[in-house]
Formats: sequence, C-alpha cells, structure tokens
Amino acid sequence: MEGTKLKNAIAGKGLTQEEAANKLGIARQTLTNWMNRGLLDDDVKHKVSRALEIDLLEDVPAFPSEALYLHIIAEKDRVIKMLEDKIKDLEARFNG
Repeated sequence: MEGTKLKNAIAGKGLTQEEAANKLGIARQTLTNWMNRGLLDDDVKHKVSRALEIDLLEDVPAFPSEALYLHIIAEKDRVIKMLEDKIKDLEARFNG
C-alpha cells in the first residue's frame, strides 16, 4: 500500500524516479525498493513527505520518532550556531 501511494505521489508530482531520488538524496534503486516493498518506517515517511511535499503521514503518529526528534534538535543547534557566528562577523565589521 505505501509503495503504491509513494509511486502515485511521485507520478502526480510529474517527477521521474531519478528526480525524486535526487530530491531525497538517495540512490534511485533505494527509491525503487521503497516503491516495490512499501516498508517505510516513520522517519522515512517524514523525510519523503517533506522532500517531495506529499502526504505519506496519514497513518503516522503525530509524535516524531526519537531519531527524528534528535535530528531536529541538532539542526536547530546548527542554525543557532550559524546565526551567532554571523552576528559576531557583523559586529566585528561595524565595530571596527
């Protein structure tokens, strides 16, 4: 069921398997396996849904898995660090 839904969603977006795989940052063969086997864990469903702007999450619990949660926290920390560094750069430029 999931594989068929994924296949239909990709086709509905007008993407080839190669284009969809590139957007996901995976090999085309991996995407083909997902479409044929349809055994997607919740993290994969979240990743695919975000990257391809499709809904594979209707049966996924509202709470993200621990791995996804940790990824979100790490990403938040990375963005905060990047912004802090940019602020320091700007302050150094304007303060001489």
